[in-house]
Amino acid sequence: MGNVGFFRNGRVIPRRSPLKTVITADLAVLKITNQKNGRMGQTITQYATGDTVYPVRALGHLVHHILHNRGTDSTLLCSYKEGNRWHTITSNQVVAMVRSTAKALQLSKTGIDPDLVGAHSL
Repeated sequence: MGNVGFFRNGRVIPRRSPLKTVITADLAVLKITNQKNGRMGQTITQYATGDTVYPVRALGHLVHHILHNRGTDSTLLCSYKEGNRWHTITSNQVVAMVRSTAKALQLSKTGIDPDLVGAHSL
């Protein structure tokens, strides 16, 4: 959470602002500190598209939910709360869900081997 920034017209919107304020952001910035490809400290920038649903607004909802449910700046974006405890979704869990979905959709009938799909398939 601490590596996510929101902006509107070039001005910072604090992450702990009310949801109605956070989702007015026209820019979101994420500093990636653990990039898989070895490029540490990269920055990803997302711009508001004006559509009903877009990455900046979705990220705003996610950040607001985490921070307003006792998450901290060290809580990961891939976290969820169960009861009073925060948990982190692992890459292995993502791969397992993508593969089970591929199997349930019977994608093997279309030539897609469910055992070859993974998180990159998203």
